[in-house]
Amino acid sequence: MWLAIMCAKVSILVFYIRLSSHKYFRIITYGTMAIIIIYGVIGSLQFLFACRPIAKFWDPTITYGSCSDNNKFWISNAAVNSVTDIIMVILPILMLWNVRIPKRQKIGLILIFMTGIL
Repeated sequence: MWLAIMCAKVSILVFYIRLSSHKYFRIITYGTMAIIIIYGVIGSLQFLFACRPIAKFWDPTITYGSCSDNNKFWISNAAVNSVTDIIMVILPILMLWNVRIPKRQKIGLILIFMTGIL
């Protein structure tokens, strides 16, 4: 799941990078991308190695071993995902803010990008 979310978000951010040539926009986008990749890898590893032995996660007949309590990790993961989602909604708005197109078109494009909130 984390790898799929990570790949989807990274592909959107790569698209944003191709749309803009501004240095600071690219820095923010690459930084957001790094956070998403790091948390995607950490989330996948945490999910994979939550139980010892690993098979205890899906095999209820295993009575030995233990599974870790991941509540703090899930909360931090949800917070990071929420923050990166907000950044990904704000980035195209910032990119379109100074584009010289009619106001009506600009508002329409911003609304299209804001459908990502849903």
